[in-house]
Amino acid sequence: MAETIRKSLLDELEIIPTQSATQIIESKAAHVISAVKYIREMIEQTFPAELAEELDRRLILALQNDNPKKFLGRIREVRMQNVKTKTSF
Repeated sequence: MAETIRKSLLDELEIIPTQSATQIIESKAAHVISAVKYIREMIEQTFPAELAEELDRRLILALQNDNPKKFLGRIREVRMQNVKTKTSF
């Protein structure tokens, strides 16, 4: 009897549909979009308006061009300037 129950449970588990590629893409895209929105809000709240606009533009271009170098380089530059002047945004 136990063998029959175990076998039927395994059979049922095998027929549970797995996520399709589109469901996975949809889920990951929702997370990425949410993360980018949060980063943009942090940039806006953290930096002066002119610098925030520049960083936001660089972030969007980094995503579009699949090249984060200019965005990350500018963030590092701002961080180093803050360390040298002992300021904080």
